[in-house]
Amino acid sequence: MTTAEAHAIRDRAQALPGLNIAAARNAWRELLEDIRGLNDGPHPEAIRLHMLKAICDGAGIAGAKDAARQFAGLVAA
Repeated sequence: MTTAEAHAIRDRAQALPGLNIAAARNAWRELLEDIRGLNDGPHPEAIRLHMLKAICDGAGIAGAKDAARQFAGLVAA
């Protein structure tokens, strides 16, 4: 993913009406605890962007968290 693509995803997420940013941030922090120490998985920023993209695509926060866990190589909660 290019920097421009990452910025576009971030900007789309920030512009979503009704998105609870605090809830999304808390879900990311919970997921970050699960992925700490993974040596063979994707970079945490790539996982975060995957989660944001899922939110932008309408997955909701829980669905986006599950999609990001799968992207990271973890079993969905």
